[in-house]
This record gives sequence, C-alpha cells and structure tokens, in this order.
Amino acid sequence: MPSRSARNKNPGNLAYGQFSQAQGATGQDGHLAIFKTSAQGFRAMMTLLSGSIYGALSLKDAIARYAPSSDNNQPEVYANFVSEQTDVALETHLNQLSCPQLAGVAWAMVMFEGWQP
Repeated sequence: MPSRSARNKNPGNLAYGQFSQAQGATGQDGHLAIFKTSAQGFRAMMTLLSGSIYGALSLKDAIARYAPSSDNNQPEVYANFVSEQTDVALETHLNQLSCPQLAGVAWAMVMFEGWQP
C-alpha cells in the first residue's frame, strides 16, 4: 500500500501553506500538502532546501528545523541518517552543496520520511 507521502505526491511531507501553494499544491491532507505529481512535490522540497532560510543552515540545523522534536521527530537520528546516506557532514551548510549533492540530501530525507510508492 502506498505511503501517505506517495498518495499525496509529496515525497518530503511538506506542510500545506503559502509556500506549498506557491509551489503548486492543489490541496491538503490534514496538515500536509497534496501535489499533482511526485516530481512537482520533490521540486517543491528542493526549492525549500535551496532557499535562503534552509540554505544558510547546516545539515544538522536544517533537519532540526524541517522535522523539529516538538513535532515528535528525532532530528538527531534523522540528520545522522541523511549524513550517512550522502556523506555530507552535519556541519555542512546546504548552500555549499552542488545541485546533485542537495538532491541526494533531499532523496535521503524522502527515504527517512517513509516514501513507499
């Protein structure tokens, strides 16, 4: 059975709001955005991660912002998983990554988020 993120075509489980709407979200499933295609959802995630807010953060801090412990996440476990999958050090700022490296980070995040087509 496809995961919620796959059903919503939202690989990164982005929240529904102004940002996701500007990226083409067509609706919401609870607090999560729904996109027309998975590619559109992934592109929205890449836009978020490469933007000025996340780009200025280290991988560790970006994950803590993206999946805060206040939302019952384990940001340290999440960040370590992404770092191990990508060979990107936790202290590396996202704006220091090449596009392929950032895509690798995003894909590792998608895996951690539980993407199951």
